[in-house]
Amino acid sequence: MDTFFKEINNDNFLVEIRPELLNIEGYRQIWDTDKSKTKTNARKKLTYVFGMCCKDSSVNWYADINNLDERSRVLKDHLWEAKKYDPKIDSLVIDAVKVYRKYNPKNEYDLQAEFTQKQIEDIREMLNSIGFNEVDKQGKLKLTPKDRSVAVTELDKMVKQLDDNKQRADEKRRVQRNIRGGGEEGMYEDPDNVPTN
Repeated sequence: MDTFFKEINNDNFLVEIRPELLNIEGYRQIWDTDKSKTKTNARKKLTYVFGMCCKDSSVNWYADINNLDERSRVLKDHLWEAKKYDPKIDSLVIDAVKVYRKYNPKNEYDLQAEFTQKQIEDIREMLNSIGFNEVDKQGKLKLTPKDRSVAVTELDKMVKQLDDNKQRADEKRRVQRNIRGGGEEGMYEDPDNVPTN
């Protein structure tokens, strides 16, 4: 759950929106440009925004796809199937993503998870790009078996750290949404000043 969206509906696989969402300019434009009664295209665009931006895997099934290009492709294929629509170049979707990021800022665990994810990708790329028998100008192996073993061990630690950071980020978002009486945070409440007891 986050500021604007509830979760992805299990029946139609589109995101459930909060009524306040339509008071926000970037989202209102998406809604208003879809003239159909069902607002299916608007819901698909909003699902794309949610799927790309929400990091809470308990409500966003796509959050576990760490590579954003891959996540975008999966969402696009899922929502628009074979159609040639590209949400990454739709100015309304781009504006809605900017609004989402403004009202749902990253916490320190999100930033650490992004950093760790980049390191994991770099190490994997290095391991995949250097062959087992590849040598440098002096005839020495570029990566010895020991070097590879150390890199794989470090990679395993980083993957565990990434999972830990994602869980901590999700928990921090849940704590920030907590308010007295077990209610939900209002759209204009400051999450940093919400009591956690």
